[in-house]
Amino acid sequence: MKRWKLVVVLLVIITLSSPFLFDYILKAKQNHFIRDTFGFNKKEFKVLKETDSHRGFHGDGDYVLILDCSENREKALEYTKEWKSLPLTENLQLLMYGGEKEDHFYNYNLADASNIPEIKNGYYYFYDRYANSKDPKDDTNIFRGSFNFSLALYDLDTDIMYLLEFDT
Repeated sequence: MKRWKLVVVLLVIITLSSPFLFDYILKAKQNHFIRDTFGFNKKEFKVLKETDSHRGFHGDGDYVLILDCSENREKALEYTKEWKSLPLTENLQLLMYGGEKEDHFYNYNLADASNIPEIKNGYYYFYDRYANSKDPKDDTNIFRGSFNFSLALYDLDTDIMYLLEFDT
């Protein structure tokens, strides 16, 4: 009888702690992805905003990270030296801010939904995580049935870095 009580107590503890453990694993995975893909650790900067809605079906959702890099500007500039200079490509501009191309209106407006302003002076890094992507740094075929990409933007005027992961 005592053995069954112990088993039940252990099962209850495991069940109650599972969401916290799962959340910890997801955050660790997120931190590794940021470091491996974009080359920086978010702990080196001041986190202004961090939201993650990837609790949806098949991992759908978005992750938004906004960092204040003003106290460690030189480090941020070192990390962004391999990034591309703004402006964004036409496709990324349409995804982030909407617009029209070849008689099609694009109303994604991801920047507005993520509190990312239109940045004129800075750098960006695009990474396509779509499974069939031939080149993860190329956005040529981004308009397809689903999106799985990450986009980092660094504003040279404000020293704010924005990171958006978008999965559908």
